[in-house]
Amino acid sequence: MKKLLLTLLAVIVITACSTEKKEEIKTEAPAAVEQTSTNLEITNSWIRPSAKGTNTAFFFDAVNGTDIDDTLLSAKSDIAEVVQVHETYQADKGMMGMREVKGVPVAKNSTVNFKPRSLHVMLIKLKHDVKTGEEYKIELNFAKKGTIEITAPVKDMLMKQTMGEQKH
Repeated sequence: MKKLLLTLLAVIVITACSTEKKEEIKTEAPAAVEQTSTNLEITNSWIRPSAKGTNTAFFFDAVNGTDIDDTLLSAKSDIAEVVQVHETYQADKGMMGMREVKGVPVAKNSTVNFKPRSLHVMLIKLKHDVKTGEEYKIELNFAKKGTIEITAPVKDMLMKQTMGEQKH
């Protein structure tokens, strides 16, 4: 009888221990599921054509499909001596101006448009002609996402606007 009771007690203790381990595993699993997405993409990228020694601009849409706010900090390209993130603003007497910005917020689940007469990346003092039909690499550096490398086509602004109208 004692052996039976001891055996029964041993089975209860072993069962209780294995149940505790299962519960520990269950409490750890949700933490792994709560990871956030890092899907920040660059779409609709293009560069305006221009001549060696002049300036041009790079345009795109920053699509943040994540649940984390991010910030575009800087840009880099080998085709120009200087690369800066700019905004167009209302200057004195109705004139428009451009200035460098130190960061462009890209809120979670949103799209920021970098387009003519708005936010854009300036390519200053081009090292060579940038002609329609060519493609060039540009790196965009984000605070959280890190570096995204884009290969952007060179498109004439008038052609870009005409093509956009035909698609809609």
